[in-house]
Order: sequence, then structure tokens, then C-alpha cells
Amino acid sequence: MTKASRSVIWVALLFTVGIVSAPSLVIAAPNSHANSNAGGNGNGNANAGGSTVHQYALASGQNQGKISSALKSWNSLNANPKAFLNNLDNPNSLLGKEAKYVCDNATAQADLASFQTIYGDTPPTLDEFNAASAVVADPNASVEDKATAQQVIYAYNAYQDYLTAETAAQDSFLAAGVSYRGATYDDSMVALRETVDGVIAQKAFDSTALCPAASPTVAAQ
Repeated sequence: MTKASRSVIWVALLFTVGIVSAPSLVIAAPNSHANSNAGGNGNGNANAGGSTVHQYALASGQNQGKISSALKSWNSLNANPKAFLNNLDNPNSLLGKEAKYVCDNATAQADLASFQTIYGDTPPTLDEFNAASAVVADPNASVEDKATAQQVIYAYNAYQDYLTAETAAQDSFLAAGVSYRGATYDDSMVALRETVDGVIAQKAFDSTALCPAASPTVAAQ
């Protein structure tokens, strides 16, 4: 079996199980971490009783002291949501850098959700993409084979859009982590990011106000 044939079968299976229904992409909500903003108190949290980090510790069953110790400069997420809005035009400030991460991460998560909604969890490999491209360029290929091969190309490109957005989110995460200056995106930063994202989810930012431009970069096909 040729690589081109495997690519056609890969997409045909997607159609068979109903993952791909048409060459179009469903756009997901901007960010699962940044939904509605309670805005009534200084922590941007509808629940009274302590800072956002405190509320996250209670919700996750973790020790607040350990969380705060790991967060370091990220403890500034306790600030009033309006403070983040006021720093959108000041990207070199700590809150400005953190706001950029929130928004970059929103775009990355939206891209991933959009890819998974249509194409599932497994992206095509580079070999499958190249084989599909060859089928599309083959003047002797059937219309049906070209159409299914084109879906492999769409899926591959959609996942590359997500990877580009995710790289931007990683970069802005490292830039915002001023207490970890010079760090690389290793396992310890991945773990820290999970905690930061949990606090951000607890914060419940108003993503419409904070990230007006945050939207999937995956183009509809």
C-alpha cells in the first residue's frame, strides 16, 4: 500500500466514524479558562472569602502556601481584573505580560478545540501530509481521492495553526514569569503553567474585554 493510499484511508476513516463531516471548521469559544467576569470584588471572583489563589487552593484541595510559593510573581493574578485591563497598553508591565499570556493561551486553546471538534485527537503526520499533497497534484487521481486527500491537508494545516499559537503562548508564559527569568519551557514550567491556568480559571476573566482579538487562527475550510 502506498503512502498516498494510506492518507486516503486515514481521511476516509474520519468520514466513516463521523469526525469529519465537511471541509469546514467549527470555531470554539475563545477560551475555557476565561469566561464570565464576576467583577464585583477585587479578586474578580463571584465567591467571597479570600484572594483568587486562596479560592483556587480551596477548590483544588491544595495547600495555599505551597501554591503561592510556586507561583511567585504569578501571585499578582490576585489583582483586580480592571488592573489587567488598564495594563493592556503597557505590555512591559507585569500585569501587561500576564494579560498577554491569558490571551495567547486563549487563542491556542481555541485552535486546539477547533481541531479536535472536526478532526479528532490525532493529527496527520508529515509523511501523510506529503502523500496527500502528491495525490492532489496528481492529474490522474480521481476526484474522490483528491477530495479525501485534501482533507488530510486541511487537518495537517489546522494542527500546525494550533502548534504556532501554542508556541506563542509558551513564549508569553515564560516572558510573564519574571520570577523565573531565563527559564526554558521544561517539565517544571509545564507544571507551573497548569497551576497558573487553574488560577486563571478561578479568576474568571471577562475574555471579551481582556482579549477582544483572541480567536482561533485556524481558517475555516
